[in-house]
Amino acid sequence: SHREFPAIHYLTGGWYDLHQDFKGALFDKTDLILIIQLYPPLVGALMVFLAYLYFKEGYGPFVGLFAASLTALMPQLVSKFGAGVSEQAPFGIFMAVAAFVFFGLAIKRDSIPLGVLAAIASFLSILGSAHHIWPYFVVAVYIGLQAMADFLSKEETKHAMANYALFSGGAFVGSIFLAIYRLAPLDFGILNDPTLVLMLATVFAAFLHALAHYRIPARLKLSNGKTLAGVLVLGLLVLVVSPFGAKLFGTFNASLGYANVGNALYKTVQEGAATNSGYYKSAFGEFNPESLLLWATLVTVLYAFLVLWRKVAKQYAISFGVAAIAV
Repeated sequence: SHREFPAIHYLTGGWYDLHQDFKGALFDKTDLILIIQLYPPLVGALMVFLAYLYFKEGYGPFVGLFAASLTALMPQLVSKFGAGVSEQAPFGIFMAVAAFVFFGLAIKRDSIPLGVLAAIASFLSILGSAHHIWPYFVVAVYIGLQAMADFLSKEETKHAMANYALFSGGAFVGSIFLAIYRLAPLDFGILNDPTLVLMLATVFAAFLHALAHYRIPARLKLSNGKTLAGVLVLGLLVLVVSPFGAKLFGTFNASLGYANVGNALYKTVQEGAATNSGYYKSAFGEFNPESLLLWATLVTVLYAFLVLWRKVAKQYAISFGVAAIAV
């Protein structure tokens, strides 16, 4: 169940104990219900600050203020983070955003302390709600792509690998705590979620880092490009031939299945029914989520292509463009 993640339930219990200590009263169910409804606006306000920090770092204070204002005024976020909401979603969204922001800042500034904050956010994200799925998958893809780019360019920031390990480590420790809470056996099964994908991406990055550090391509008299191609072909063969590939793809499908809910009873009345893309056009017009995601993807791909073409190498830009079109 999407309600099994324990963090917000235990936090609510702690807040209620503090409330009762000051109030000096017996158990009151109404007070308990009211207390859990106080935290959404608080984390919502903090998320606005995180949005400002993230976009200010890359694009300047004006864009940071614009992103913060959108976060503060977006109707769906206002409804989710308003006082009176007692869902897990506010905590889950906030921790997912915090994981993104601190990880991005840690990579941008090449900072271990920020990497530790990202690890804490990663740890709390998996214990808070099913929203951990999207930061784990997105960061895993980033780690894999960035590791390949660093290997090809022979450039890697000093603490990049450490920050990858910290973020993945937070997810791994969180998976262990969640398995203990579920009374599940502490075996490979605890990684049957996006944590597995994140860990694999980190192991892949560590492998490429080791190849570069010990100058394996030079010793084999191979270019980094040919070495990477060989590693990717070998990895693809392992996924196709071994049962591990089917397990990995099954993990992808099972995890991404949280995005859609086929059974109306899977959610509470307050959290609403499953999202139906059939309503997008009539509700949002040309600004429906599918169109916005498509245009945002196209703009991002075009920007990345131009950066590679002007600042890195034209062959990498062409390779990236072909891969993006194929995807």
